[in-house]
Formats: sequence, C-alpha cells, structure tokens
Amino acid sequence: MSTKRHRMTESEGSALVQAWRDSGLTQSEFARRRGVNVQRVQYWSRRLGVAPKDPPARAADFVVVTAGDREGVLEDGACIELVVDDRFFVSVPSTTENLRVLVRAMVEASR
Repeated sequence: MSTKRHRMTESEGSALVQAWRDSGLTQSEFARRRGVNVQRVQYWSRRLGVAPKDPPARAADFVVVTAGDREGVLEDGACIELVVDDRFFVSVPSTTENLRVLVRAMVEASR
C-alpha cells in the first residue's frame, strides 16, 4: 500500500506560513510542533516571498517588574521565574539583587 503525499494548495501554504509567522517560532521549531516537514514551511515561505529569519515581533509573555530604591524582597514570598523555549526554567526569590543579576545575565547573553 503506497502513501500518497498531499500537495498543498496556495491557500493552504499561505495559511501554514501565516501560522508560522504568528507563532514567533523558528521554522524548525514550528514544523516540529506542527508535525510537518520543515522543508514544506521553507518552500512556501520562499514561494510567497516571506523571509525565513524575520518572523514578526510579538508581545512577550512577561510581567514588567520595577525595582525601586528599596532593597530586599519585592513581594513577600514571590519568585522571579524565567522560562525559555519551554525547556529551561529558573526560579529565584524576588529580591532586587536577584532581579539585577538576571537582567545583567540576559543582556550579556544577547550580545
């Protein structure tokens, strides 16, 4: 029994590319999560003239924390939690010093 591959229509390819762009993920990660071949996403991106390295900016899923002059705990018993790519998780007590260290580390990592 042979399995016949489904050829996407242009509207299906366009919907796939739009879903990828809306996700904010890389093409590889999007394809993996969707269970499609990354070459399919790449093909439709090229065909529709969508640059593979510029998914649209999206609002980050985070809460803005401001640290005033007060040293110590920002909120009693609260933690600062960072989750990256649903794989890396860091949780530290929410002190102003911990906030400074985490922000400094993120800035350094982005250089």
